[in-house]
Amino acid sequence: MILGLLVLSGCAGGGKKETLHIDQQTQADKAASAEARLMAAKVAEIKPSIDALIELARLENPETFALMALLEKSQDTTLPRKIQGYAALKYAELLFEFERPDAFTVCEITLEQWQDNPYATQTHLFLAMQWGLLDYQESAIKELTKALAQPHIDPSTLNAIIQAAQPLLGSISEQSSINWMLAVSMHDIEHRESWLQRAAKYSPLEYVLQLRQSTQPLLPEQANFYQYVARERLMVGDYHAVRIIAQILALDMPESDAAATVKHWAESEGELNIVGILLPLSGKYAVYGQQALEGIRLAMSRPEFEDSIILRIEDTAGNVGNTISAYHQLLSQGVQWVIGPLLSDNTAALVPYLVEDVPVIALSNQVQLAADSPALFVHSLAKTVQADFMAHYAIKQGKKRMVIIHNHQNSAIEEAAAFAQTFIDAGGEIIDITELREGAFDSRPDLVAMRSRTDDEELLASLEFDLNLFSPEREIDIKLPLGMDAIYIAASGKKLSVLAGQMAYSDIRGVQLYGSYRWFDGHLLDDEGRYLNNAQFATPITSLAQPEQAVLDVQNQYRVTWAKDDDISPLFALAYDAAMNIASLGSRLGLEGEEAFKALRSNIEFPGISGSYYFDKNGISQKTFAVQSIHRGRIETVQVSK
Repeated sequence: MILGLLVLSGCAGGGKKETLHIDQQTQADKAASAEARLMAAKVAEIKPSIDALIELARLENPETFALMALLEKSQDTTLPRKIQGYAALKYAELLFEFERPDAFTVCEITLEQWQDNPYATQTHLFLAMQWGLLDYQESAIKELTKALAQPHIDPSTLNAIIQAAQPLLGSISEQSSINWMLAVSMHDIEHRESWLQRAAKYSPLEYVLQLRQSTQPLLPEQANFYQYVARERLMVGDYHAVRIIAQILALDMPESDAAATVKHWAESEGELNIVGILLPLSGKYAVYGQQALEGIRLAMSRPEFEDSIILRIEDTAGNVGNTISAYHQLLSQGVQWVIGPLLSDNTAALVPYLVEDVPVIALSNQVQLAADSPALFVHSLAKTVQADFMAHYAIKQGKKRMVIIHNHQNSAIEEAAAFAQTFIDAGGEIIDITELREGAFDSRPDLVAMRSRTDDEELLASLEFDLNLFSPEREIDIKLPLGMDAIYIAASGKKLSVLAGQMAYSDIRGVQLYGSYRWFDGHLLDDEGRYLNNAQFATPITSLAQPEQAVLDVQNQYRVTWAKDDDISPLFALAYDAAMNIASLGSRLGLEGEEAFKALRSNIEFPGISGSYYFDKNGISQKTFAVQSIHRGRIETVQVSK
């Protein structure tokens, strides 16, 4: 009873004190709010005079009276600090317009002094652009990362920062890229998960440990970064890294969903999965079926999959009827995944029979078939997939207006159409499409006509008007600059080597040429690349003259396992990657059915020796390729996309 009275008494007294505290806090909040409104009004009153000084300084340039007045305002302690900082930052920016040699130094010092000023974000962005003009990409991305340090950034400024950073991400250090992507993930909430996934893709365990010990560790909103890194490591079998990340999450973010997920991965020993194989192992396509099967078997022979993967193999013999019956046979054996078919007509025939809870990863070239069933995914190195990649590559290179040239073959027409659609979807413009006449060796009439169609008609009319006005009696042939930024050519290397010379004859010179591995037919350098300098084309990573170490490792395993001396084929690599994908999702992550479909359609990239890839909304694999360039009669690798 006494204890109960003490508790009640304590509660009653505590209630009065709490009420008093709330009243005091409310009054303090009201006072702070009133003071903030007064300060905002004062800033709004003074800022126009600062803006006027800025404009006057621009008009006076190279005189410095207004510029010095602006500097004095930045040092006037009677002004609100927000205005002081604004004046100081704008003064620093104006030094670039005045071409002062100390502009960079002054701007950096000013930013350090006024880092907490809300206008600092704009000045960081401004300074990044100045570094970019000098091609100092690392310095530019560091300023863009600092620009994101402010807690609140308006949408237009955020969009400008993202637009400025995008072209830099492929050419700077991985650590700088990761730092920027983690910083932008805190502001770009709509795309936060995408930024975290991209950052995780390039983050080794060492970086994760450094990040945790840094002065700016991850916030709870970024917990999924750890999960995505763990997933990347799990996909390549690095269980040690997964366990360490699980411990980090358990200590730092124990209540997060990521902590529970990674803990499950770290403790799992692998789920049993039954994988069905549909390949032509007999008949005229057997050699290709065997290549794919060898890739699948080598992937599944890894020690971590020995007790968790069961293969059920069916021979389609390249026949439609056999493919359908073999698929039903696999379903009766309880398969959770299917790799195959290989042939496009077999895949098309199978579509009506696909069940909704078993993902099928076909290795066909007709990638558009994937859109015919939600259960179907197509993993391919087809030229259309390469065209998609090169369209995005061209956009990243700053190309906006494109011409497409293709021959009469169906595959080339499909490749051209794939490039055009992706380029347009990415914001580019196709200003002309030219089909080369069948059997015609001389394409100059087609090229001249294309050149004429792509001329700037308004500019031509203006020049002709001026010419008639000032030199009415003189006949002058007006040559306009090319109206396109680049040309995509879907044709063989043999055709291209001839076409390049005819393009030069048709006054189409100095324009960037893009293409696919269709060029690499043994005839690309027939003319020693005379007119093809800097022409660039997509190349499967396994087809490089000097493959990456991951490719060499698998190639050595292949030679030892199958006692062969030849190199692995692109089809072998494609099937190997599909099998590794399934083994990782099914065995390591324990996914099947609906969860497996979600993972495949999540836009998360899968590592692969044929190039990393993800499946788009239609189920088509979007792969990364190497980009090769012709330089002084030689083929050189200019980019290997990770």
